Amino acid sequence: MPNHPKFLTLAVKMKKIDDSTRRLILNTQRRQKQQGYHHLRAGELLVQERFISEAERDEILRRQESLSKHRSSSFADTIPHSRSTLGWQIVVVFLAILAVAIACLKYDQPLELTIVVVSFIVYVLEAILQFVAGRSISLSLQRAAFSLLMLVVASLILFSVVSIVSLKHDPSHIANGHSEEEARIRTIMFSFSAMTAAVSILLLYSLWKFHALRFSESRLGAIKDILIRVESTLRDESKTLDERQREAIQKVLKGLRNAIRLSLTERIMKLVSVFRSSFNQSRVLYYVKEPSDNLFHLYDAAYPERVSDEVRAAFNWIKRNHHPAPLNEEEFEKQKELARKINPNDWKKSYLKLPERYKHISVCGWIYDKQDILIATDASKCLALDSSFLRKMSDDGFDADILQWVEVGSFVGCRIVGKDGAPAGVLLVIKNIRKGFPPEDIEVVITASQILGRILQAT
Repeated sequence: MPNHPKFLTLAVKMKKIDDSTRRLILNTQRRQKQQGYHHLRAGELLVQERFISEAERDEILRRQESLSKHRSSSFADTIPHSRSTLGWQIVVVFLAILAVAIACLKYDQPLELTIVVVSFIVYVLEAILQFVAGRSISLSLQRAAFSLLMLVVASLILFSVVSIVSLKHDPSHIANGHSEEEARIRTIMFSFSAMTAAVSILLLYSLWKFHALRFSESRLGAIKDILIRVESTLRDESKTLDERQREAIQKVLKGLRNAIRLSLTERIMKLVSVFRSSFNQSRVLYYVKEPSDNLFHLYDAAYPERVSDEVRAAFNWIKRNHHPAPLNEEEFEKQKELARKINPNDWKKSYLKLPERYKHISVCGWIYDKQDILIATDASKCLALDSSFLRKMSDDGFDADILQWVEVGSFVGCRIVGKDGAPAGVLLVIKNIRKGFPPEDIEVVITASQILGRILQAT
C-alpha cells in the first residue's frame, strides 16, 4: 500500500534494529537488484540474517498496517471519500486568477510582479494539498507545477483580453507614437508570445508523455510475449532438450532486441538512419566460457534485420574469430601499474594504448568473474573492453562502412546464473553509438538475463 510507513524506519523507531542494520539491509537489496536477483523484502532479509525473529517481524507489520489505516482515516476528513484533488485545484487557481485581476486592474500593480507572487503562493498551496492527499513530497511538487502553469497562462490570457478591450481605437495615438499606447501594445504582444510558448511547451510535453507511455506498455507486452514463447518452447516434447534450450535462448535474444526498439527516443533517432543506415544499431550477444581453451565463445546472437551480405559476413567473422579472454586480475593490476608509470596524470589513457591488455581482461571476463552488471555509456573509455577485433577485421579487408556496424559505442552486460547459482554465461547488448541506453533499457536487459538464467536452470 502506498501509505505504509517504511518497514525499516519503523523497525528502528520500535528499537528492533539500529540504523546501521537498516543501511546494511538497504545496501543488500540494492546490490541484489543491480545483480539481477529477485531481492527479498526487508522483513524477510532481517529474519534470514537473524537480526529479528519472525514474531518481531509480524509485530512490525501489524504496527505498519495500523499506522497506515490511521493515516488514511485522517485524510478522509480533509477530502471526503476521495483522494482526487481536482476540485481543490480548480478552486485555488480560480482564486489566484481573481487575485491577479484585482491586483492589476484595481490597484495598478505590475503584471510580472503580481504573477510571480501569486504563483509562488499557489505552488506552495497546491504542493501542500497534494501532500495532504497522501502523495509523496516529490510527486506533490510535480503535480503542483501543473497548476502553476495553468495560472500563468490564464493570467496572461485575462490581461491580454482586458488590454485589448480597453485599448483606445484612435489611430492618431498609435501613429504619433503615444508612449502609453505603445507600452500597452508591447505588453499585449509579450503576453500572447509568452502564452503561446507556454501552451506549446505544455503540448509537446503532453505528446511526449503520451507516446512514452504507449511505448512503455508495448515493452511490457514484449516481455510478456517472450515469457509465453519461452514457456511454449520448453514444453514442446517433440524436440530434444538441447534443441528446446537453444530455441528458447534465441527467442529471448530476438525478443530483447525488439523490446529495446520500443522507445520514443529510439523512434526519433531512427530518422537519422535514413541518411546513415548503420546509426544506432543494436546487437544482442550471449557468450559462454568454453573449458577447452578457457575463452569466451559466442553461443548465439540477435543482429539487426535487413542488413547487407557484407554486414552479415562481418557478424559471422566476429563469431568465428573473436573470443574474449577471462579476467586475470593479477596481470590486469600489473598493466595498470605500468600505465601509471608511463603517464601518472592520465594513466587510463596510457592503459588503453597498451598492446597486451586484451590478453588479461575483457567485458565478458570481468562480468563472469565479478558476477556483476557492467554498463558503459562511452565504451572507448572502458578498461575492460576488448576492441582488438576491429583492427583484425580491417586487416582482413572489411572497409570503414562495414566496421561502423560492429563498433562498440556503449553496452550493457549482465551475467547469467545457471544451475546451483554458478555463472553460466554473459549477456551483452551493444550499440554503436555513445549513451545509447536509457534507464528503461537497462531494466529490460536485466529482465532478459534473468529469463535466460531460468531457461538454463530448467533444462
